[in-house]
Amino acid sequence: MTAETPLPEDVVASLNDAGQRLMNVDTSSLTGVGKAHHMVAQSAAIAVQDAEDGLRNLSLLAGTAAGVAMSEMLAAGDPRNAAVLDATQQMKASAADAFDRITTVAANAVETFPKS
Repeated sequence: MTAETPLPEDVVASLNDAGQRLMNVDTSSLTGVGKAHHMVAQSAAIAVQDAEDGLRNLSLLAGTAAGVAMSEMLAAGDPRNAAVLDATQQMKASAADAFDRITTVAANAVETFPKS
């Protein structure tokens, strides 16, 4: 059997200090609030990512629809496709507005949620 080597005094003091801090009620509540704030920030970031994905996907769809409408206009001269071009522009503008609203709400949620 080997003899145990005692820990240096500064290590023991640091461990005792850390243990006392963990048991402190004030620190525990701050840690809980900090975790809650972090979770709100993560949720906001995910909402912004989802909004950005939606904006990108809708922009791709609108661009494709506009390309097809333009091709049909050039090939057949059908003026009804001009309405499709207008609709695609409205789709893009609406998606950009939605993205702006989502990012504003997400930033506001993170900013106003209690940090401590």
